[in-house]
Amino acid sequence: MKISVIIPFYNAFSFLEKSIFSALNQEETGEVILIDDHSTDFSYDLVKNLQKGDERIMIIQNHSHIKGASISRNLGVQSAKNEYIAFLDADDYFLPDRFKLDVSLFTNNPDIDAVVNSVQIKLHHGEKQFILNAFYQHNEILGFTNSFSPIFLNDYLSGLNLHLNGLTIKKSIFQLAGGFDESLKQGEDRDFYLRLFSFANIISTNVKNAKAIYFIHPGNTIQKINEAVYYRRKAAKKHFFQKLPLKSPLVFKYNKWKSFLEYDFLWIFKKDYRGKKWIKLILLPIFIYRLYSKNDPLFDINRNIPPTSHK
Repeated sequence: MKISVIIPFYNAFSFLEKSIFSALNQEETGEVILIDDHSTDFSYDLVKNLQKGDERIMIIQNHSHIKGASISRNLGVQSAKNEYIAFLDADDYFLPDRFKLDVSLFTNNPDIDAVVNSVQIKLHHGEKQFILNAFYQHNEILGFTNSFSPIFLNDYLSGLNLHLNGLTIKKSIFQLAGGFDESLKQGEDRDFYLRLFSFANIISTNVKNAKAIYFIHPGNTIQKINEAVYYRRKAAKKHFFQKLPLKSPLVFKYNKWKSFLEYDFLWIFKKDYRGKKWIKLILLPIFIYRLYSKNDPLFDINRNIPPTSHK
């Protein structure tokens, strides 16, 4: 069983070599597809040099006017020669034996569509960091609760935090799910998971053993707060109107409504105003209008969100 590893990159010169070799060092890796997403540093030159040393490296350039990891990953999957696909961010890396359990599970369970491995967080600074609206803990494990267990949509929605670095999926299932939404430059992974978990047969591996590293550093896209708020609000709006096979669709709508409000007026919600509850109530008609409006104002992507302090 051979796997195509998809690595999109944009100005990732400092991280790319470690990322690429962590994929090439897996015996199950049939090819590593690198997608240059309009880089302006020496990243492209680096991968061209690495390609000379390993014929498994394929390089694609995203010449579209659309930028972002979503379109780059989709381009990579389209070019993949193998039946199985895995994703890796250019600033992250796989750990040894990344695919050992995946191969066993796919081989012994032909009806399985995707396998999810745990991923470990590594922080560039400190033991804990608050980014956007969540805390990230150094060495924290992201994954499912139970090992070697099926994962359903409602499990995912109950707060399961998965990372794409831990996903191995059949190419046909990825395409059936519709790939990544190319209009989302952030939050595209959660959007994809919603569609994937709606119909696919997914199983976890040994959740206690992480198989990839998610490296959080100052250059992560999630650190671009204005952009993150804009696209996560856009995703929440999309999901509010999405029809999914849920046990509690109203609860899902309510949670997406809250997410939309949080990202729409983060500058208010993250402040400790004494009258914040009343401000929300006064602005409620605006919230509703913006939720149902077909136009999502582009100027909001550049809205200045003041920094907040958190204990």
